[in-house]
Amino acid sequence: MRYKYRLIIGGIIALALIGGIVVGYDGALKTTLGVIIGYLFGTAPK
Repeated sequence: MRYKYRLIIGGIIALALIGGIVVGYDGALKTTLGVIIGYLFGTAPK
């Protein structure tokens, strides 16, 4: 049962990270970290 909870929590964290990248890409989150993450994933505006 513990593994099932870990998968659920892991999935939520993954979605949060992806959401943060999307938000950063949309320009709603203009922080150095957002720019770095966007650049690493090739989604930063040039």
